[in-house]
Amino acid sequence: MCRSTELCGFRARYGTAYKFLAGGKYIVVLSTPATIFNFLQNSAKALDVVEFQMIGIITGITNRSRMPYLYSIVEHKALIAFAHGMARRTYVQSAVSFSLDLQKRLLAHLGGKSEVTVSLLDFVQKCIFTSNTVALLGPHFDVDVFDDFMKFDDGIPMILRRIPILSRPGIQGREAVVNKLSDYVRRRWRDEDGGYLEGASDVISDVVRELKTADMSHMEMIRLLNGFLWGTHSNHMRMTFWVMAYILTDKDVFSCINAEIQTALGNKFANVDAFLNMDPATLDGPDFNLLTSAVTEVLRLTALPASFREVLNNTTIAGENGEYIYLKKGEYVTADVRGMHLDPTIYDDPETFKVDRFLNNEGMYRYPNEKTFAVFGGGSHVVRNS
Repeated sequence: MCRSTELCGFRARYGTAYKFLAGGKYIVVLSTPATIFNFLQNSAKALDVVEFQMIGIITGITNRSRMPYLYSIVEHKALIAFAHGMARRTYVQSAVSFSLDLQKRLLAHLGGKSEVTVSLLDFVQKCIFTSNTVALLGPHFDVDVFDDFMKFDDGIPMILRRIPILSRPGIQGREAVVNKLSDYVRRRWRDEDGGYLEGASDVISDVVRELKTADMSHMEMIRLLNGFLWGTHSNHMRMTFWVMAYILTDKDVFSCINAEIQTALGNKFANVDAFLNMDPATLDGPDFNLLTSAVTEVLRLTALPASFREVLNNTTIAGENGEYIYLKKGEYVTADVRGMHLDPTIYDDPETFKVDRFLNNEGMYRYPNEKTFAVFGGGSHVVRNS
């Protein structure tokens, strides 16, 4: 499939809506706010998701006939349970656990010294993965699985391309994580009180409960859970790395954000520990406008959401200025979100990182228009509570 840089080239040459032939199928690419928004909002009556075809490749579930059913369970049961668990009123348990564990691991890197030199990528990946694992699965899960997880994560491109030799390390890493996860769930699952995973967060217990009550084997459940956790870890690690990279490589940006954080801590919290134990929704307040704008800007520049739909019947999608994009049965449709995020008619100097891009004239954060900012997808398949 085409890389994002190639899509940018296609967009410049052929316009904001075009199609190309790949693997014997026509793929229609949309990249304007109206077409992307309408595409993501389109019901499954005309456009059907094809992501379920990837579940088996990523998770290692080999029975293809099971994919539509398993995908429906993930989408309509597991994801809803996860969304409920991560809603603002219920995610405090996991977030506070994550923050406290992360602080401990960050301080451990210093080892009592005033400063140390570390690889930002390695530092972020291991700390985020480990703290995420503790927050979601509990302190009893083997966090030493990190190396196996990274083999799996690094091997995903080769696994998706189904290249036997090059995908082997990734598959081996995945299987090692699956085996440890399987053993952990067998040992820690309790049937009392409706069923829960002892020591794990409520949100993971809810997800496992939904998977266990569905018509699937233990290993199907574990492989789906592993795929679920892989997405959570991978997205969190990537996002954190890029936020830190953009902030740390610009001294002025770092100084301004550091001053904002220090001011907020001094005005509202007795110390860092008190801050970390607070409801994370505190971060959504006016005390962290610049930091929130920075995170949003990094998402605009780095997020690469991908969503494909298969055209079930001849149909149209409304575009700009009353125009319509005609789609034929059997074609595939995708949104070039990055092309929209780098469109100079939407964002001024779009390829430049502007830390205050999402602040108004009073310095208050303003959430971007959902029609021109689509880092989490949209419609019925949006990344919920993102």
